[in-house]
Amino acid sequence: MTRSRTIRTVCPFTRWVTGVLMLLCANLASAECTVTITGGTPVMNVGQLATFTAEVTATESPVSYQWTVSGAILKDYSETTQFNWSTTPMSPGDFQAPSISFYWKSDPNQKHPLNGGPVDRTVMVDVLAGADPCIAQTIVSVERNKTDITRQAEDYYLTNHQELDQGVLRGRALKEHRLWHSANGFSKPGYGTLFFDFHHAYIGRFDSWRQEFGYPTTVPWNTGTPIPTGIEIDHPGRKVYRITPKPTWFTAAGGTGVRSSNGKSCDLGGGQNDLFDFLERAHLGCASASPYHGNIHARVGGIMGNVSVSPQDPLFFRWHLFLDGVSAEWLTGPPVPLAATQQPSFFARLIKSIIPPAIAEPTSRTLDIRAPEVIYQAPFRMFKYITSLPSVSVTFSESVVGVRPSDLTVKGSPATAVSGQDEGPYVFTGYSLPTRSRTPVEIKSGDIQDLSGNSFAGTSWQYRLVKRGADTDGDGIKDGAEARKHLTNPFDPDTDHDGLPDGFEIANFCLDPLVDQAHPHDMNDNHMSGVTDHDGDGITDLEELAQGTNPCDGVPARRASGRAGPPARQ
Repeated sequence: MTRSRTIRTVCPFTRWVTGVLMLLCANLASAECTVTITGGTPVMNVGQLATFTAEVTATESPVSYQWTVSGAILKDYSETTQFNWSTTPMSPGDFQAPSISFYWKSDPNQKHPLNGGPVDRTVMVDVLAGADPCIAQTIVSVERNKTDITRQAEDYYLTNHQELDQGVLRGRALKEHRLWHSANGFSKPGYGTLFFDFHHAYIGRFDSWRQEFGYPTTVPWNTGTPIPTGIEIDHPGRKVYRITPKPTWFTAAGGTGVRSSNGKSCDLGGGQNDLFDFLERAHLGCASASPYHGNIHARVGGIMGNVSVSPQDPLFFRWHLFLDGVSAEWLTGPPVPLAATQQPSFFARLIKSIIPPAIAEPTSRTLDIRAPEVIYQAPFRMFKYITSLPSVSVTFSESVVGVRPSDLTVKGSPATAVSGQDEGPYVFTGYSLPTRSRTPVEIKSGDIQDLSGNSFAGTSWQYRLVKRGADTDGDGIKDGAEARKHLTNPFDPDTDHDGLPDGFEIANFCLDPLVDQAHPHDMNDNHMSGVTDHDGDGITDLEELAQGTNPCDGVPARRASGRAGPPARQ
């Protein structure tokens, strides 16, 4: 319970009254209405969810509420990579209910690059019970913590929008990372491109959250340097890191050696000396994912080696941002000198003969030769199962021109309207809404090109439309809930193919419908030891399913413990 003060008063000024005037009126108290505020804690953090409830005792009705909160707050936000980042502001009705929930936003003095320390924030409720008014307030010290490693940006971001996950309350962002690992193995078509696209969007959502709540944006960590230290990045359980420079074949300059194939089905073959020896971004993504990406996770150690919870280590986002730089550099294209790609005109040669070359044309000038690509869609193609498709938005790898509505089709039906500019997002609408399950989406090359005249080659992907109230696979979970909440496959009763139906795993918190916990894999897709008896009672989870008993009996549920907590069992 927060610190609160209840004032029972018959004063005529009951709305937006100051604390001083409240005290002056206290002596005129009436016993007809009392209110106490419960919820929150005396010290809270920027970006943390706060919920307060007015506990009212009154003899008159009806009872109305008017909440007041000092400083900036936000009702909600959507961090899912399935759609573009969005926020929801508070509405008048949110301040007129018995309870109020919101996220604390930073005080101007707490926004990066400033962090002036805690700020007292007042939460007040003005209640009217019939004709009887009463008021209560509580004061919360809100900070952007700079002394405790368990109260940093990742700790709040990854536990907001929480639900029980293997006995731990965690947020949706961690579930989406598990979805990536469970549904997109090295053998999946387009794995390498999606590896880059998903993590680019994943980092982008976290950076949007950080900016919204006053934190600095993520900075990359170069794996060829020691792990940085400090309150914002320290984490227990890591190994003594062995410095691992970026392989030379992921650099523009290259080196003396060449890359060997990683042996994965998505690898088109080794032999690359430099970054631009990779002719396809999908091939580059496959090669980056293993072994370089996986080895860094393993060499950092601790929860960075656990696919279910690795984003809880603040090094995760910094490492993936550095790896995203490999994709970004490839998309920019090799530094081809302008003179090597075109012959100068007679006029240019004349000017060059008169003006010194250093003035006439800088030697560093290059020509963009890489064609633009689609690097993100909303709904994002990683989320194959959808309940509706009123619009489709796409983001390109660079600024483009020439985008027309008819360039995008949904099941062959062209869009009739599009909005957007630069790299996007471009939002397409006006196509015939699909009614069948399989819903292919295509963007034709058309006249789309980048600012250097490189033409977009076109691309396509596919969704599967589901009915919210149906249970197509008979696993006890409605298709809409599988697609939107659980991220499981509505057309397969056992998404992770571990012999335990999705409904059984969802109903028993220590299980996970997205991960075959009996046969887990590490970041390089190597087999690890699994768990087949979660409660350790000598009866396997499969046997408990057959007997109708509880596979989680005796497994304690707990809240996510942030950076100090152990990783979830695999």
